[in-house]
Amino acid sequence: SATFKAIIEAACKMGKEIGVVIGESRPSWEGRQLAKQLGQFGVATTLVVDAALLQMLPECTKVLVGADWIDRHLFANKVGTLSLALGAQHADKEFWIAAETSKIVDDPSTPFVCKSRHPPQEVWAEETENVLIENIYFDSIPLELVTGLICEKGILPRDTLPTLFEG
Repeated sequence: SATFKAIIEAACKMGKEIGVVIGESRPSWEGRQLAKQLGQFGVATTLVVDAALLQMLPECTKVLVGADWIDRHLFANKVGTLSLALGAQHADKEFWIAAETSKIVDDPSTPFVCKSRHPPQEVWAEETENVLIENIYFDSIPLELVTGLICEKGILPRDTLPTLFEG
């Protein structure tokens, strides 16, 4: 996420010592590119396979993830984010969303976007008898699992998020 990257870079420019753990973000590998960019910026960056993010939680002080959209009850991000949110809750870690307010939607049909499937060849090009490949890009994460939102309006605790829908 561009907002995630901007937040980390701004914190570094303010003199904060930042280290990040990034999942590779299969199947499109966006995490690899983000890790490369942050590393080149001078941020101590660890890249792990997506499934290993939960194992890295003990080394983290908080979790910061992007969002593809945010509504009144949920937000969407790459598949695996729901597991990470639940793991953060279990490990008593803050779980923040990094996104611009332009990602906020007030459309009840948006959660259905998370149910869409993508080409199975992105996961495994070879067709194999009796193996169904589900290529799911997004998770829906309940806002109850979120500490708050970091956006262009500042740092907003979860209980203030409903005000973003007032118009």
